[in-house]
Amino acid sequence: MPAKLLDGTSVASQIRAEVAPAVAAFAARAGRPPGLGIVVCGAMIYGLGWTNWLRLIVWLAIGLVFYFTYGKSHSKLASAEAAVR
Repeated sequence: MPAKLLDGTSVASQIRAEVAPAVAAFAARAGRPPGLGIVVCGAMIYGLGWTNWLRLIVWLAIGLVFYFTYGKSHSKLASAEAAVR
């Protein structure tokens, strides 16, 4: 009889019975926290100094240069067009 306790169907239904109420409760409250999170993040971003924005812009520019340089040299579309010519 102890083997029946580890049956996959009964384990799955037990997990579903325990998880479903928690997921339903979270889904009912999910409307408020995202809006509050947006406000808090916006306030924190507003409080950043100009040096942080400068660092962001510099690192963004460096990243975009690497991104487009790599993309141009490894593009399958560009190599396909070169093969046609």
